[in-house]
Amino acid sequence: MVCINPAWAGDYFDPGFLGNSGDNTAVDLSAFSEAGGVQPGKYTVWVFVNQRNAGQYTLDFQKNTQGKIAPVLTPSELETFGVNVRQLPDLKDLPATAEIDNIGALIPQATTMLDLARLRLDISVPQAAMQPEVRGAVDPSQWEEGISALMANYSLSAGRTTNSGQNQTSHNNNLFATVRAGANTGPWRLRSTMTHTRVENNGGNNALTTTQTRFSNTYLARDIRGWRSNLLMGESSTGSDVFDGIPFRGVKLSSNEQMLPSQLRGYAPAISGVANSNARVTVRQNGNVVYETYVAPGPFYINDIQQAGLSGDYDVKVTEADGTERQFIVPYSSLPVMLRPGGWKYELTAGQYDGNLTDGSRRADFMLGTVVYGLPGDVTLFGGILAAKDYQAFNIGTGVSLGYVGALSADITNSSAKFDNESTLIGQSYRVRYSKSLLSTGTSVDLTALRYSTEDYYSFSEFNSQGHQLQEGVSPWSLQRRRNSFQTQLSQQLGDWGNHVFPGQPG
Repeated sequence: MVCINPAWAGDYFDPGFLGNSGDNTAVDLSAFSEAGGVQPGKYTVWVFVNQRNAGQYTLDFQKNTQGKIAPVLTPSELETFGVNVRQLPDLKDLPATAEIDNIGALIPQATTMLDLARLRLDISVPQAAMQPEVRGAVDPSQWEEGISALMANYSLSAGRTTNSGQNQTSHNNNLFATVRAGANTGPWRLRSTMTHTRVENNGGNNALTTTQTRFSNTYLARDIRGWRSNLLMGESSTGSDVFDGIPFRGVKLSSNEQMLPSQLRGYAPAISGVANSNARVTVRQNGNVVYETYVAPGPFYINDIQQAGLSGDYDVKVTEADGTERQFIVPYSSLPVMLRPGGWKYELTAGQYDGNLTDGSRRADFMLGTVVYGLPGDVTLFGGILAAKDYQAFNIGTGVSLGYVGALSADITNSSAKFDNESTLIGQSYRVRYSKSLLSTGTSVDLTALRYSTEDYYSFSEFNSQGHQLQEGVSPWSLQRRRNSFQTQLSQQLGDWGNHVFPGQPG
């Protein structure tokens, strides 16, 4: 019969050796029995958070409930160190000055280690618990307006055609000029485009000369930094994320994605995982490295990869400190309307319809508002309202990333139109869009869109043009109301032969 009793052992230094009296009760040296141990008290140390220098601080070190000497930190200090305090359940409700002597109890897998000889405190916090950092982000207060300037771009083309007959010779002279001019001063931008056309037909006694000069796309605009938006007054077109683009004269206030860091524009899937040590995370797309970062032990969450196209799965490799590697695939397919979680776009427009397909139109005054918002779970919601006299429309839809299946969006637009001396016509338009990349075959469905409209559905452009004649030179099918439409674009990687694109727009 064998009996086994548990036993605990540890290093012990007899403090009696420090003096001549042999009294070993005068000094408590238990704090030094472990690496990084110190006596309780205040120390001025350099703080490193996940290997990054956070500055020099005077911190209080006290014995915690586990009997270990640890730094006493506050939520305010942790937030200064870059911890995402407001998103952590155990920290967000604590007072800013609450004392925390065991960071690991509130942030799983977070640790502290003091090197007293170097006066250095290392704090390791899982990357998922840190505040998001965006590479290349510049505070709006540091943006420059640019210099005041005048500018102009121009193009000029001319041609002469001679036709010789038995009895006479005729000449046709054509001249076409375009000037795109602008002026910048402070935050303001003035732009305008002038086109000039001159046609001379000299055919014997029948000489005819026609000239036309037109100004278009004339507007005054400026940025609004605090809103990351643009204000435009003049001639322009509405966005096409929700409704079809509408040419107008008026005022438009809209968000501008170009004011965001490139890593936050559009949509890209988030990458999450767990690192067992200080690890390197490398992300490849279509064989190219598109992102690389280092993360602390614990869970990590990466949501700032720059969008590159609408498809192409991510190949993620996690390299641990000991050299071991793990790889996994994150499927990636997107659509132009999709945004990252928390991302948003909006547009507010008030003006007059300014289409020029017909000789005259209703030129209805209208107001339009649209919004696009990215939700967690790779879901994007969008919708909008358009209102004018005798015409109203609203749209609502959603886009979602379906992982390996691809990306899909669906929306419905309801219109209500009333023409002169007619009853109100109410119709609907349904639209489905799809995108998918197949790495195994190198095939990519970049964008497929299917639209079906009921008989009484009218877009705003159709409402304004109804009953008016096309201008000379405009394609006769421009005013045809399409009830159904389908368009797609396929691309195929052909190795050394490059990439081939198959566009299609039947029906």
